[in-house]
Amino acid sequence: VYNTNSNDKIALRFSKHVLYHISLIHLALNRPGKHILLKGRSGSGRYTLTRFISNLLEMDFVNISPPSPDEELAEEERILGFYTLLRDIITNTTVHQKRTTVFIRSSPKTLIEEQLLFNLASQNNFALFFSKSQLEDLYIRFTGMHQLTYEQRLTAFNQIQSTIRLNLHVVIAQDLSDSIFFDSTNFDQIILESDRQEIFKATALESLDGLASRKLISSIKDKIPNLLYKLSEIARSKLKFFHPNMYYDFVDCFAHFAAADYQDVLSMNENIQSALEF
Repeated sequence: VYNTNSNDKIALRFSKHVLYHISLIHLALNRPGKHILLKGRSGSGRYTLTRFISNLLEMDFVNISPPSPDEELAEEERILGFYTLLRDIITNTTVHQKRTTVFIRSSPKTLIEEQLLFNLASQNNFALFFSKSQLEDLYIRFTGMHQLTYEQRLTAFNQIQSTIRLNLHVVIAQDLSDSIFFDSTNFDQIILESDRQEIFKATALESLDGLASRKLISSIKDKIPNLLYKLSEIARSKLKFFHPNMYYDFVDCFAHFAAADYQDVLSMNENIQSALEF
């Protein structure tokens, strides 16, 4: 992580639907000049999957956090700080040839940052974030040459644009209900739908497909996934944050303990039969 020190472990369940979304994000982050508009419900894994795939690709991961209350009041200072961050990112991707993912959650509080990132991703016009002296310093560091001519500066400008297109990828995470629209052929729209009802039910059926569980619930096998899904919706409505992994863990626990209890009942029955026969 480029601008935060995070030692948090990433917890992922690799269902076929998650693997499908991973493949789409992986493909986009591996293509020069391609960026992502990542849509999904809260807790659908937009941040986690982007961070996970960036790590797989050995990319720097930059998370643009929402402004604090103090930063909201000092908007001009906040934007100046964002310009500084973008200059650092551009320098990293060009001078040091470091591939970078920039992740931002779409919200009314980050509209300015989103628009600046969108424009950078769509046009690769990095010069807007540099003063004349800062731009000259970037050209010198990029080319390794001093006192560049106009033609050399123009060549450096074009080469830096190409390098940014190759190494920089922007991911804008939006809610499904978000009405803000970014229109660009450079952005792939990916909708994370791993928490849809039919997918949750299919996952439950897979988890309950063990021999003991299948014998135990054979007569109500189609009803149990509906019940588990309804419980997950109740949990989503009660919790401030709900992640699909919570549902998957709950289903796994249910299947595990149902199978264990079933085996215990069988063992007890066998012991009783043995005692009666004795």
